Amino acid sequence: MPPDPASLGDGGYVFTQDRLKVTGAQESVAEVTLRPDSEPKEIDLRSIEGIGAGKTVFGLYRFDGEQLVLCIGDARPEKFSGDGEAGLLVLKRKMDE
Repeated sequence: MPPDPASLGDGGYVFTQDRLKVTGAQESVAEVTLRPDSEPKEIDLRSIEGIGAGKTVFGLYRFDGEQLVLCIGDARPEKFSGDGEAGLLVLKRKMDE
């Protein structure tokens, strides 16, 4: 599962094309696969560097305005609840200064 945003200190999540880079105290890089045509939309994150290297987590995603909502776990969640083994993350877009 991706690190909790509170554990990153000054770090964050940076998405670029098919990669997610987690910066800060728990650095890692994951390969991102999106399925935007599924309902709800699906995301797979395969860690290729750093924490969890070689592991894949499965999730759901949606956009709420400038926020990205992710629900991710070892097995794909069925809904955006964060119940059970899934974690619920709400990431706010940070504009370049």
